[in-house]
Amino acid sequence: MQDLNPKLIQKLEQRLANQEKAAKEREEKEQKLLDENKRIRQAYSQQKKALEEEKSKSIWKKLFG
Repeated sequence: MQDLNPKLIQKLEQRLANQEKAAKEREEKEQKLLDENKRIRQAYSQQKKALEEEKSKSIWKKLFG
């Protein structure tokens, strides 16, 4: 078997490094989106709860506290 060309090895190593970097960036972006999604869901839940509480108040409580 012939020895691999050093330039070929270097290119392969660079390609692998680029792929690893891209994978890490995708994972970070995915985690950021998951965190943002969680924050939005929590805010939605809080607003929905506040709306339900407001809807359950009688008209007199709404008018006069």
